[in-house]
Amino acid sequence: MSRPSNQRVTFLDVLALTLRERYPGVRTEVAQFSAGLPPLLRVFHGRVGQDIGCDMGRDGWTYVLGFDPRRNIAPTSDPVRAARAVAEMLGIRSHPER
Repeated sequence: MSRPSNQRVTFLDVLALTLRERYPGVRTEVAQFSAGLPPLLRVFHGRVGQDIGCDMGRDGWTYVLGFDPRRNIAPTSDPVRAARAVAEMLGIRSHPER
């Protein structure tokens, strides 16, 4: 039986795809928890990793650092900007023009 679509998972999948397309060597995994916690995108480059969440705020959906809604990365409407910010957090300095 398939699970119903989760809007957070959809946004995280879009960011994962954007990261993998723009930054070779980046690995991603959407982690879903059974304890009622929202899903996270786990992003890795080499030995460095970062957990990215997604939260609904008064300005709409945004990518956030971990589970912290106060640590906005970028709006979900701009996955390229979010990917650039995540890449910088992972220490990836070059930004491909793709």
